[in-house]
Amino acid sequence: MLKQIARRGLIGGVGLGLLSAMGCGVVVYAPPPAVVIAPAPPPPEPAPPPDASVEVDGPPPAPVYEDPGPPPAPDVVWIQGDYVWIGGRYVWHRGYWGHPPYGYHHWVAGGWVYRGHGYVRVGGHWGR
Repeated sequence: MLKQIARRGLIGGVGLGLLSAMGCGVVVYAPPPAVVIAPAPPPPEPAPPPDASVEVDGPPPAPVYEDPGPPPAPDVVWIQGDYVWIGGRYVWHRGYWGHPPYGYHHWVAGGWVYRGHGYVRVGGHWGR
């Protein structure tokens, strides 16, 4: 009966109220929620190319504190930022999350080491 009344266009606001009161429920379906897919985060910036095998007179400045926050995935490791020598000065290269190679579990940070006449940069590496 409801289909016949609906086809004839006889249902109005009052008609729907009467049909509901008589036990003929009207079901209204809400559209599904929109799905938003966030873009992937940008890849980490590669370290700027340091001056090749340079020996620096003075030590680097104090490290910059970086709060990495929670890891973006369970299988990543925080690689702490470090200073590189570019254009005759220390430049901070910020840290990033990285995937360890198979068989390695942690990052051994590099840094600057005094070697006789000045400071030389020793790169970091993956440890087991």
